[in-house]
Amino acid sequence: PVAEAAGPDAAPRTLLPLLPLALAALAHRREGRPPEIESDYLPYGPVTGFEREGPRVGPYGQDVRSGTRAEPPTGPAAGPVRFARPELPGGTRPDRETWLREQVRDALDPDPADPYATWELSRALHHLELLVTGQARRAADPGEAMADDVLLGSRCGATVFRAALAEPGTEVEAELGGRTVRYAAWKADDGPDARTWQLAVNLALISGRPDDLAPLLAAGPPEERYGDTPLTGYRRALHAQLSDADPRPALDAALRRCAAIRSSAFLPPPLVLLSQFTGGDEESFNLALLDALETHRDHFSVGDRAESPDATLSLDVLALACHARRRGWEIRVESPYLPPRLLRPARPLQSP
Repeated sequence: PVAEAAGPDAAPRTLLPLLPLALAALAHRREGRPPEIESDYLPYGPVTGFEREGPRVGPYGQDVRSGTRAEPPTGPAAGPVRFARPELPGGTRPDRETWLREQVRDALDPDPADPYATWELSRALHHLELLVTGQARRAADPGEAMADDVLLGSRCGATVFRAALAEPGTEVEAELGGRTVRYAAWKADDGPDARTWQLAVNLALISGRPDDLAPLLAAGPPEERYGDTPLTGYRRALHAQLSDADPRPALDAALRRCAAIRSSAFLPPPLVLLSQFTGGDEESFNLALLDALETHRDHFSVGDRAESPDATLSLDVLALACHARRRGWEIRVESPYLPPRLLRPARPLQSP
């Protein structure tokens, strides 16, 4: 009946048989039955949920997809894989960028007696994140200003958590923006949140400053305000990995939580990529890196998600790639998601 209604004057509702399409999708996604009929009336994407091949590698370097190690980026004669980023709409408007930089400058000129100055510095850290992603959105390899913003963000993040470790009623001193400034310690019942800790760690790993990383590891990820999530496990595992502790318990718990979440609105943290430091090697890391970039790109290809600043790049993935280079691993993926100006200078990171 649907085919009989086809033609140049057919109504839109006759172009796809929605009930058979829904039943075919249900059979495939819930019962695992592959589509057995090839027809334009049953498009592969809507039936399968736009599924792609499984991951190239699993946690801890295990479950490598058949034939993957013989292909780029891990084959014997393989050159770097070029991983494209789609054109992204929008971007940071000049007036918005000016406002963000003004907010950062104000936060770098604190009144030590102002109890909210440290909070403003924490807020400036997130403004710097927007400046970094805004510059990365405009060009595949932005200029020195982005590297300067990452470095300043790394210093700000360290200062925020030094203030969190300090005794209430005291001050911490820092060199920020070419000046020596002082910030009041956080109050005992207040402090930076877990997302700020994760951002600060990412910027410290990208900048490669061990003295900025030290207070973040000393503080550890703050307690979640809304209960444990896969991000909670990722932060605990990241802290353990960077502290030379065993990250497997936190990684395994977070991997189980992610596997139980089937919502397409959920972007999982790069747990498999992080796990390669524990059980994988340079080759498995590059395979997991491609998987992580694909997951990020696919997530932000849906609807209007491409308009989000987070679509530009994943600081989590970029930070782990920089950390891998400082371990001596070669990164064999070239992509606008991995700006060379931030990735190439990565050198071995020594403990302070």
